Amino acid sequence: MDLSKKLSEQGWHLTDDGIKKITAAASNASGIDVNDVRKIIPIITDMDFREIAGGALPTKRDDNILVELFYSYKRQEIFQHLNQMKTQRLLRDSCN
Repeated sequence: MDLSKKLSEQGWHLTDDGIKKITAAASNASGIDVNDVRKIIPIITDMDFREIAGGALPTKRDDNILVELFYSYKRQEIFQHLNQMKTQRLLRDSCN
């Protein structure tokens, strides 16, 4: 499996030029195996993402998707809040 695919599976969306820059930086570092994703990721985090990153987000903005993401996030917040209230109620009831 090539490096680009391995990194993509880990959530790193990089351009072909970005992969070339990363492998060049890794080959300059002593003892770095270019195919070892765990050793490549620290090199990626030290680089400028604007130079190496690929399109992780769509180029055309879709307001419907933004609204869905917002409501999905709000739902998660509500569920977390309800779970906290439930936990607090259970703790309170167990103390009585």
